[in-house]
This record gives sequence, C-alpha cells and structure tokens, in this order.
Amino acid sequence: VTRADATGFETGATMGVFGYYLPGGTADVSNKTPDFMYNEEVTKQADGSWTYSPLKYWPADQSDKIHFVGYTPMASASNRISISSNTQKGYPILSYTLGDARTDLLASVPVSANKENDPVILEFQHILGQVNVKLKAADDFKWIDDENIQITSVTLKSVNGQGSFDFLKWTTSGPTDLIISSGSSFSNSTNSGNILNGFPVYLLPTSLSELQIVVKTTINGTPITETI
Repeated sequence: VTRADATGFETGATMGVFGYYLPGGTADVSNKTPDFMYNEEVTKQADGSWTYSPLKYWPADQSDKIHFVGYTPMASASNRISISSNTQKGYPILSYTLGDARTDLLASVPVSANKENDPVILEFQHILGQVNVKLKAADDFKWIDDENIQITSVTLKSVNGQGSFDFLKWTTSGPTDLIISSGSSFSNSTNSGNILNGFPVYLLPTSLSELQIVVKTTINGTPITETI
C-alpha cells in the first residue's frame, strides 16, 4: 500500500479552483467564502497552458492577494466527487464515495498570490493511497501441463467507503468490501505476478491493521480461499 505515484496532466484534463480575496494580504481564510473563484473549471490545452472563462483580474492594490486551492478531477456524479456550496467558510469540503476505486484524486497545496506572481503555480498532491495487487503461484507449485488457476474473486475487506477532505485532513467512515477482480485466470505460462487487472486501485485512508485481502481461487476443481 503506497501513496499514489506522481502523475502528469494530459490535454483536456480539468481542475476545480477556488479563490479567496484577501484585503491587505491576510492569510486567514477560516471565516471567508470563495468570493473570487468558486469551483472554477480550468482546462489544460494542447500547448500546455491552462485556461478558463471568463477571465478574472487581479486586485489593483498590490497589498491585496488571492488565496488559491484546487483539486482534480472535477466533481461529477460519475466519479462520485461532490463539493461544498459557495457559502462554505474556510476551505471547501471534497466529499468522495469509493465506488470502483479507479479515481486518482489530487488536491493542491494552498497558495496566496498577487499579480506579480502571474501565472500562479499550483502544486498538486495525491490524497488517496494506491494499492497494486499481484498474484503469482509459489515457485514450488506443481503445475499440471498448462492448467489455469481460476480467480473467483479478490476482495479488499474493511476499507473506508466514504470520506470528506478539507484540504488539511480526511474524515472517513463506512467500512466496506471492495471487489477488485473476478472471473480471471492465469497459468504456468502467464505466472508472472503482473498487477491484477493491469491497473491499481485508489483507497481512502484505511487502517492497515484492519485491511485484509481475501483471494478466492479454483485449482483443479477445488475452491480455495486465502486471507492475507
């Protein structure tokens, strides 16, 4: 179980950006709402630039600043990410439901800037843990010709299914079971220990002491269950 790997952004990627107007440059946003930008959709173009519309303009007073935070991908019903309303004071709340665990969710480090800092650089960090599951028969396993080991299912037990992130920490709940593979197989010739399904899953913070992996297989017609 690792923190998700670093990743770049492809053309067409989107992020949601929040901006808080800070008169005099004060850094405290705990009692402020995102009055400069609220979940503004910013899109990466083919030339590497990030654009949005309509454009916002910097405060004329150099002592005034805008405080920015962002996240990606943009919230939608399909990725099970939702955002607090524009009346939320302080940082926005990202709410996330696990689903198929294919969403790699990132949030930016908060930064304050004025027009001297144009363009603003947002540093994104992965806020989910990445899990790669690999299956491989033991080196001393007795294969019969090129028989298949049927994978009935691989399940991650007691992972957190829901969470909210306030750009400082997660609050999680709803332990659930996540089936990450079913109905596949491997044989002696494909017994290479590749990542199951060819892709990782991304999990909310979960206690490793409670996490279990249950592997159900069928070998020579005999069902076998192993708990790791």
